[in-house]
This record gives sequence, C-alpha cells and structure tokens, in this order.
Amino acid sequence: PKNSTYANVLAWLDCLLIGLSVIMLVIESEPMYKKYFSSEDEAAHRLAFITNCIIMGYFTTDYVMRLLSHPNRRSFFKLHLPWLDLLSILPFYLELVMMGTKSSDGASQGIEHDHDDKAYTILRVGERERERER
Repeated sequence: PKNSTYANVLAWLDCLLIGLSVIMLVIESEPMYKKYFSSEDEAAHRLAFITNCIIMGYFTTDYVMRLLSHPNRRSFFKLHLPWLDLLSILPFYLELVMMGTKSSDGASQGIEHDHDDKAYTILRVGERERERER
C-alpha cells in the first residue's frame, strides 16, 4: 500500500469494514439489544443482515481478486493468511445455505448462526495491518 494510493485506499476500506463488522458483533451480542436482532421481522435485523451481506461481499471479492491475481496459486494456498480469510467468509455462506433450508415451521435444519464469521473477521485486523506496513 505504500507504493499506491489505490492500494492504500483499499487497505483503509478493509480496516473500516472490519471495524464495522466488530461493532455489529458487539451490538448484536449485547443482551440489552439482542431482542432487536432475534426476530427477522425487526428492522434492526434486516439492516444488520444487509450490512453483513455487503461486508462479506466485499471480503469475498477481495479474496477472489487476490487469488486470481496471485502469480502462483499453489503458493497462494501454502500461505496461512489466505486460509484465515477463507475461514472468515465461509461461515457467512454456510449460514445463507442454512437459511435457505429452513423447514416450513421456520426452524433451521442445520447449524445456528454463532458469529464465527465475525470472530474470524476480527483476526483479519492483524493481517491487514501487516499488509499496510509492507
């Protein structure tokens, strides 16, 4: 990022989205506000879901672009940071699949959302900070 204004902007955007994701995790987990996020009919739930979709869409695009632009894909997967990124976005897509497989009574037939994707996203902070220093 030190060599390119565009890369620097993307690094700051990464940090901003990671911070927003962490803030959402804290608010959604806070018992005082949890009731607003527990019902799909609540406006807060819809806003959080849409915001999370945008954030995960950005991180997914970032991951795919880095994968496609890496000179050697085999060496890309030998690094530990791409695996961490993959672990941070996969739970979101698994949750979407589980949302699509709800039974007629609304009960999920798979895993419940437990904020794993956001927990891994928090770990991205260190990764992005290291990339900014390069």
